[in-house]
Amino acid sequence: MSFSIGLSGLNAASDELEVTSNNIANVNSAGYKSFRNQYASVYNQYAPGGVQLAAQTQRFTQGSFQETGRSLDMAIQGGGFFVGSMNGHQVYTRRGYFQLDSQGVITNDLGMKLQGHPVDGDGNLQNSVVSDLQIQKGDIAARSSGNVTISANLNAGDEIPKTTPFDASDSDSYNSSTSVNIYDSLGKQHSLKEYFVKGKTSENPSITTWTVHYTMDGRSVTNNGGEDTLKFDSSGKLVDYKPQSLTLDPSGGASSMTTKVDLSGMSQFASDFSINKATQDGYASGQFTKLSVDDKGQIFADYSNGKRELQGQVVMASFSNENGLHPVGNTAWEQTSSSGEAIIGSPGSSQLGALKSGAVEQSNVDLSQELVTLITAQRDYQANAKTIQTASKLNSTLMQII
Repeated sequence: MSFSIGLSGLNAASDELEVTSNNIANVNSAGYKSFRNQYASVYNQYAPGGVQLAAQTQRFTQGSFQETGRSLDMAIQGGGFFVGSMNGHQVYTRRGYFQLDSQGVITNDLGMKLQGHPVDGDGNLQNSVVSDLQIQKGDIAARSSGNVTISANLNAGDEIPKTTPFDASDSDSYNSSTSVNIYDSLGKQHSLKEYFVKGKTSENPSITTWTVHYTMDGRSVTNNGGEDTLKFDSSGKLVDYKPQSLTLDPSGGASSMTTKVDLSGMSQFASDFSINKATQDGYASGQFTKLSVDDKGQIFADYSNGKRELQGQVVMASFSNENGLHPVGNTAWEQTSSSGEAIIGSPGSSQLGALKSGAVEQSNVDLSQELVTLITAQRDYQANAKTIQTASKLNSTLMQII
């Protein structure tokens, strides 16, 4: 019996040396989670039978971050795993070295394809779909300006211009002006200028009327008379206003433009003319410059024209029992019946941690502790070997007596 007890101790010490050596070997493996052995005593009815390996678990504690400066390198601050596709089946990892393959698909350095929510043709996130994340790095075409929004205050104290009719070249024929840069179908920039002319009070003495005239690149806009009418009540609020659309001819080979000008944010108070907002939705063509990832896992492509387009969103997985996951190599795991089904969500939601771009999570191995464990395992191995040696000597002595 002493031999079998000692042998079980040797096996336990050998197992401890094996798992400790594996932890030490992976001290620099990104996303690696250290293992530990859990032992239990063995009894044959009331007779001691030695020791056995009861379980081998992993410590899913947070590892430190290594800053890399690469936008596609990602680390998880908190719980959860990246979801990946490897050789046709789904795996989970904390290893965050990601890059683009020749097709623009995001993969890690070991070939795992990162999973997430893609976008449709209009750039809208498809939250009900999880698939390979693919980045479109091509140039984006120009977009003609279809909507212009201007919000400003017209000075209620302004006098009605004495010079009539309106002439864009004569500043005495209007009270104030502003301009917005717009784009045609070829991406060429044009200046759409607005001139505000205070008019006489209408039949209703509490209503003040202003006329808005438009020019593009210095040329009068003749559509709808090239003007708009704004009416303000005695409190300075715009009343009875409907945005109008202007038909603009940019020439130079570009298509005719129909641009809606929204002035519903205008006001008339006793203060100087001031612009609160002037926006439009067109842009020139642009070349891809870089990718960026936010803490919610949303991936954006930035372009030379200042545009930013959503390319997809990284998803993460959590499990009711992380220690039920089965390690499959390459610092990855797969789910089992013991781990439970993967709960998929976006970074920062529920039990899932936030995403940090430009960094990679390092191994959580505590090297100092592992070296102490290594010494302890070596001592245990020697002690158990000694029990076998002693039992062998006793057995030899007994045989000599016989």
